[in-house]
Parts: sequence; structure tokens; C-alpha cells
Amino acid sequence: HLSVMHCCAFLIILTIHLCHLASPTLALGPNHIPKMPSNNNDEYWKSLQEAVDSVNYDMTDEEKKQTEEILKELSQEEQEGLADKFMVLRHLRAEKGNIKKAIAALQRTLKWRTEFQVQELKQCL
Repeated sequence: HLSVMHCCAFLIILTIHLCHLASPTLALGPNHIPKMPSNNNDEYWKSLQEAVDSVNYDMTDEEKKQTEEILKELSQEEQEGLADKFMVLRHLRAEKGNIKKAIAALQRTLKWRTEFQVQELKQCL
């Protein structure tokens, strides 16, 4: 179990760093990533989520408007499947502000997360 947990933690940390590459304005460094504990997994995941949530994305007014447009295009089920409050913004920035491409990419990501039961896997660890 420990190796699976480390792999998942690595993937989450890698995702955080890739998001930083997509958005250089992110204030995220090694001190933001909590250390892997030897015993309490719940506490680790909570601290990791807090680290992700503490990232300052510096969303512009235009990006706020665009993320609202994207959210309107997502179904209720898709909205509930969002990993965090900035998932839409990351996809918007990855697609360089192209709303249609961001929606398509986001829907593919959400479909993949559902098919591979990412949320269930996260809860198991």
C-alpha cells in the first residue's frame, strides 16, 4: 500500500508543478508541499489539499468571466467532479483562453477521472 500511496502523492505533486508551469504567476515552491507522514494518511491528504488550495492563482477579471462561462457549459455531474476550485482556470490557461478548447479538454479530463475512479482511489489512501 505504501508504494501506491507514494505513487499517488508523486502524481499529485507532479500535477501541482505542471500547473505552475502553465501559470508562472503561481506562488508555489517546495515549502508548500507537505512531507509524507509515516502513519496518518488522512492528515497527509488534508495537508496536501490545503497546500493546493493555498496557491494564489491571481485570476484576472477576464478569466473570472471566462471560467463562469465554462462552468455554465458543464453539467451538474461534471461540476461535482471538479478536483478543486481552480481546475477550470488551469484548463482555460492551458488552452490560452480558448473557451471551447478549455471546455473540451476539461470534459475529457472529467471523463477520465470518472472512468479511472480517481476520487475513489484518493479516498482509499
